[in-house]
Amino acid sequence: NEAGANENDAATADVNRVLIDGCYAAHVTGKGKGTGTGTPELQLQQQDDETEQVRLVLARLDGGAAPGECAAALEEVLVGDEFFLPAILVIRSLVLCAGLTTRINVPHGESQLRDLIKIIEESKFHCLAAGDYLAARLPHAVAPCSSLQAHQHSLYFVAMWAHYVQRDHRSAADICSALASTGHTGATNLLALFLQYGDGMAKDQARSVELFQRAAAQGHTGAMNNIAFCYEKGDGVEKDETKAVELYKCASAAGHSSATYNLGVCYKSGMGVERNPAKAAQYYRRAVDSGSTGAMNNLALCYEDGDGVPGDQEQAVTLLQRAADMGYSAAMFNLAICYANGRGTIKDLEKAVALYRRVLPSGDVKAMNNLAVCYENGEGVEKDLVKAIDLYRRAADAGHASAVYNLGVCYKFGKGVEQDVVRAAEYFRRAADLSHPGAMLNLGICYKNGSGVAQDVVKAVELFQRAADAGHVGSVYQLAVCYAYAMGVPQDRARAALLFQRAAAAGHAASMNQLAGLYQYGRGVEADHDRAAELFGHAAALGYVPAVRNLGLCYRIGIGVPKDRNKAAELLQRAADHEDAPALYQLARCYKRGYGVQLDLRYAVALYRRAAAAGSHDAQVALNRIVTRRFLPSS
Repeated sequence: NEAGANENDAATADVNRVLIDGCYAAHVTGKGKGTGTGTPELQLQQQDDETEQVRLVLARLDGGAAPGECAAALEEVLVGDEFFLPAILVIRSLVLCAGLTTRINVPHGESQLRDLIKIIEESKFHCLAAGDYLAARLPHAVAPCSSLQAHQHSLYFVAMWAHYVQRDHRSAADICSALASTGHTGATNLLALFLQYGDGMAKDQARSVELFQRAAAQGHTGAMNNIAFCYEKGDGVEKDETKAVELYKCASAAGHSSATYNLGVCYKSGMGVERNPAKAAQYYRRAVDSGSTGAMNNLALCYEDGDGVPGDQEQAVTLLQRAADMGYSAAMFNLAICYANGRGTIKDLEKAVALYRRVLPSGDVKAMNNLAVCYENGEGVEKDLVKAIDLYRRAADAGHASAVYNLGVCYKFGKGVEQDVVRAAEYFRRAADLSHPGAMLNLGICYKNGSGVAQDVVKAVELFQRAADAGHVGSVYQLAVCYAYAMGVPQDRARAALLFQRAAAAGHAASMNQLAGLYQYGRGVEADHDRAAELFGHAAALGYVPAVRNLGLCYRIGIGVPKDRNKAAELLQRAADHEDAPALYQLARCYKRGYGVQLDLRYAVALYRRAAAAGSHDAQVALNRIVTRRFLPSS
């Protein structure tokens, strides 16, 4: 929400997309490299063919098949070392295939654990695993069951259930420690992840790398992917992006979808390899075929930008919808942006709002901020400034720069809160410290005008320069104004002209207008009336009122365009309709003298009064003269 980007800018929504620009370790506890804005979001390692088999088993159960038959079928699927299933399938497979109708809830207490053992043993499903689980968690409660070696796959399933579903990392770590000693590669890989992130045990990255390498040497593709991630980030090993890519390729060749996805990320960003968007798209497509939601999201952005593939907005929406339907929050957010802007689909603000709401439970601060913008402006939802402020605060408390900035805008203009320019400046400063260019600009304006802070034009220039260096067009404009009018820096119209040109090239109408003025009077550039009129015309076409007025003056006098007082009066009227004080004054002169309009002194006086009320000193002088001439006797 770039409201207040300069004194004349209107509020616009912050619609940053989420590009998943990092490679992912196989872990789901929210650690490691995350989205393009820094939010942790790791891809769950899974074997998609096994996932599909489990779905088929569950479908058979839902269709009336015997629980025992389904349990046996599921047992065949679960023996693979690569089995990492989404939590919802884990809990459904345990409950449904056991023929149970009630939800199983297992807190840490001993009595609940005993109840779990009883339920599972009575259902004849994973009874040995349940006994080993209890032995690992409460070694003095019961005698250990049969050997770990005989039932390691079942126990591995329980470890994953404890970790992913129950969030009992300590129990999962204990089980994996025991299983790793038997050579179980899946448990070895999971134990390495616990050590890497300090889940359920003390963090030990060196030991984590050792275990990843051991499992990878035994052919565990998830471990290959994870050790590659370590080399990419320099976690526990010396950073080596080239080696990371080699390992990703090994895991990908063995069918690991996350590694295939990560290769796409490498080729997209040029990490460890020469940047190759086309090759990145190929890897994303392969990962999409394996069901990778992250790849669906990133391939969609490739189609959206035409990067590595021909641009295709509709295909982008199709991929985002597919990933969103599978619960991928980044895709939901990006799909919301498509609906908000009518990109690749019909514009539908209500659908955008619904998607933002779906993302909120994941704690996505970007969705909070954008939903707040919707409430602030009444876009796709009934306007509610109270809800907007609440969402801005929640996102700001989580460190989201745009939300902090938007709170500053609300305090600056008194939207949903009592107007407070001091607090506005404080929020702008917080957001500027988070490298938000719009906040740097607005804090600079505060210093320039002495609003909420002591006036300091030198400090203002420093902030404008920082934001301009970050590519913020409004700040380039403000910096140019400072050089043009010697505000905080020595006057340098040539430099001002270059800065105005830079911003004008980016479509900034106010900069076009200012640059036109320099060309008109030959300040900092060689005088060029034709170029001046052309720039006034471009800015006027963008609806910039001062440029509409200036173009009208060009037509009235015949500077850079043929003299045309009728056209001049028409343009001045357009600008005056916006209560532009100089335009009202100039239009009054037209009616006073009959330039392009029928002479009308009474209407001219009315226009002078409107102009004076809008702040025109020239109009007030003209009114005073009229009054004086009216009441003084003629000589």
